[in-house]
Amino acid sequence: MGIGGLLLLCAVFGTVAGIIAIVGVVVARYTSGLFRVTGVLVAVLGFPCALGAGIFALVGIVNISRGPQVSTSRSQFETEFGVSPGPDVQAVRSESFGSTDFHQHFLRFRCSPQTITTITRRFRPALASECQRAFQAPATAAVWWRPRTSPSTLCFAAKPFDGAFASNDAWLLYDPQSRDAYFAYQGID
Repeated sequence: MGIGGLLLLCAVFGTVAGIIAIVGVVVARYTSGLFRVTGVLVAVLGFPCALGAGIFALVGIVNISRGPQVSTSRSQFETEFGVSPGPDVQAVRSESFGSTDFHQHFLRFRCSPQTITTITRRFRPALASECQRAFQAPATAAVWWRPRTSPSTLCFAAKPFDGAFASNDAWLLYDPQSRDAYFAYQGID
């Protein structure tokens, strides 16, 4: 189940809990005895459940609706690969999407083959078909995020890439002729 499905589930649960709480208030108000006690318990339990589900859904929607975090700084390169970009690293562009338990990073840059050798130490060579699935541009991707491949394009994968999420994979495409590199990361808890 994706984030959207979880938020929808929380919204439905919150609505149902709210309706049950209102019914509990009505039962408590207009009945007596055991029904009144039951109505009070339902109301007391229903309102916090509705409030909690509503807050959870709202926080999730706010995290998703913030949209992509765009950066043209070289610091994102260092964050992803653990090394400072050398003078050969040019045209660094990055974009990140995320919420509490899901995150994606996209990086595009140009660099020398020596830099690729340095930053792919955690990667393994991968099949082009594996990378093609990973590099399908999401609907919200920026115009600059359109990986181009050629017969000389190299593909690398790292599964897992880091320990930031329970599941975290990274892929890197590099064309030695154009020196274009594309990096994609996805982390899910």
